[in-house]
Amino acid sequence: MINRIVTFSIFVLIYVVLFNTLIAQTNVQKSIQDLIKEKTRYTPEQIECAIKIRKQVQELIREKTRFTPQQIQNALEKRTIETQNNFGTSKLNPEQISSINEVIVSDDISSESELHAAINPKDSSNLVVSPIKTSQNPFEGLYCPIYYSKDFGKTWKKSSFQTKPKDATALVIGGGDPMFAFNADGKLYLSWINLYIKNFKLDTLYEEMSWAFSVDGGVTWQREANGFIGKTIIEGQNQTEFFDKQWMMVDQTNSQFRGNLYAGIFHPNGLDGRIGIRRKEASAKDFVQETVRPVGNDYSLNQFTSLDIDLQGGVHLTFFGDKSSNPLHPALYHSISIDGGKTLQQETKISEVQLPRFSEGQEQDSIIGVQQTRLYPCPHFVIDKSLSSSYKGNCYMVWTANGITKKEGNGLDIYFCISTDNGNTWSTPKIINDDIKGVVKEQYYPSITVNERGVICIAWYDRRNDKLNLNTDYFMTFSFDGGKSFVENFVVSQKPTDFSTVGLINNGFGVGEYNEILSTANYAIPFWADARNNDGNMNVYSAFVPISTTTNGVEQITSLSQDYQLYDASPNPSKGVTTIKYTLNKPSKIKLELTDLFGKSMMTLYNSKEVGEGEYSIEVNTSDISSGSYFYKLTTDFGYAIKKLIVIK
Repeated sequence: MINRIVTFSIFVLIYVVLFNTLIAQTNVQKSIQDLIKEKTRYTPEQIECAIKIRKQVQELIREKTRFTPQQIQNALEKRTIETQNNFGTSKLNPEQISSINEVIVSDDISSESELHAAINPKDSSNLVVSPIKTSQNPFEGLYCPIYYSKDFGKTWKKSSFQTKPKDATALVIGGGDPMFAFNADGKLYLSWINLYIKNFKLDTLYEEMSWAFSVDGGVTWQREANGFIGKTIIEGQNQTEFFDKQWMMVDQTNSQFRGNLYAGIFHPNGLDGRIGIRRKEASAKDFVQETVRPVGNDYSLNQFTSLDIDLQGGVHLTFFGDKSSNPLHPALYHSISIDGGKTLQQETKISEVQLPRFSEGQEQDSIIGVQQTRLYPCPHFVIDKSLSSSYKGNCYMVWTANGITKKEGNGLDIYFCISTDNGNTWSTPKIINDDIKGVVKEQYYPSITVNERGVICIAWYDRRNDKLNLNTDYFMTFSFDGGKSFVENFVVSQKPTDFSTVGLINNGFGVGEYNEILSTANYAIPFWADARNNDGNMNVYSAFVPISTTTNGVEQITSLSQDYQLYDASPNPSKGVTTIKYTLNKPSKIKLELTDLFGKSMMTLYNSKEVGEGEYSIEVNTSDISSGSYFYKLTTDFGYAIKKLIVIK
């Protein structure tokens, strides 16, 4: 009996100990859980969002960086060897240049593409354009040269302003995104992005979205002491913020916000990966360092802004978004600010979008000549601000897609839709490229403008003329009835580019992601980049296209090169003998020829293997040429220029 009592007592003791231990463990666990709840500032959902934003920032860094760390390291080693051998560092010896992507070697192996342009509202003869200029040599870095014209594109000059960081030790390894905006009085703003390192140390990246202004039409520029739309430092684990793709616009209306400068930007930051607006008020020297975000916050992807301002000073912001609740089904959205960019109203859907890389089943799809990470919808938004047009106030949206709710069988197309109620509702999207449907031919990267008479002008890259779907022309169209119909599409480039070679000397960057089209009452002026010699050498071209329902080609095509200049023929129209003048600032091969309106050569007027610097003139007898419109085309080592010649009897 005693043994049983002892045994039971021991059992009870053990049970009590175990019970108390369990209680103690439970209390400890509860205390730990309470402590975790007390000390943790973020929910699991927020942590997941932060990881996603960090991944976005890493992708943006890769996308914006034009030189890899290995390329910079190789260049450093090469520079050391060249210095030791007394080759100097100001210019690389062509025989010594070696790059994995190198195709041609010359004194200038830079490439210019991805551009923006603007026209002065006070003086339509004043045009400006800036591309991204990338060299094969990392020590030359990346910057955005500024070209300006004061004679409606007849001649172009280059500003001495450098879009470089203020730090003397900075080496720009990425960035770009030049963007212009004029105010109503002709003051010009420029913004751009610098992604750079200091003292050749690759462990820390600095990013600055900078801005400057010009009061003489782009010739000279000034910067405020704090001339940034935004800036950040990317170091170690601090990869949670980035500033990307700013679209700028100045309020030119007579509203209370006249003179305000706005930038629609992509600004992933901490736990917020959405786009938004930053503003510089008319009387302020600096941008407000706050990003005003859309009302909706349930986006898993939120990028690619476009911006315009209506006649009442309302700031319209459009963007591309993918809802967390329905991933891989993106759409375009529209929002408006009626308080000078301080808040945005609830966004409305413009259209669903089907596109490689973003849509379900197309995550890995791409097209030849465009990096998969660079294929994007290129959405552009514009408002008809003409005063006399019956379509005044209409909102227009244009973008790249291969379908709306499903993938169609046409390849990429240019889609377009209209809002007649200030963006509240939108028409059913329609395709404006008029090639044969059901055949895969790519059309992509549109730009749009509306002139002062309400004419819609749209331009884009187009492969319809190549059976292999590689050679790419630059196309245009007009609408004279508010987007209800468009004239027959027509080519404005004189020679196509094989897009399988377009990125050969700029690490696959190719044409980048966007171009620009300007307009006056009588002309559309598209600017684009191509590499028509198929050696990867990208150049910027502009065309001057008369706005007409019966388009019969362009009036002038020229590159922005300062190495040569082609002048107007005189007399023009020609009744007999006309004189064509041109200037060379460097020796070059020269070919001057007469072509028809489709660019087909009719006769060679002059051909020489090498011509020295200087101004030249050639007399052309047009007596034996039938009456009509023609082009005379000057081809040099640096590009070519085309101007129209009219012959009458």
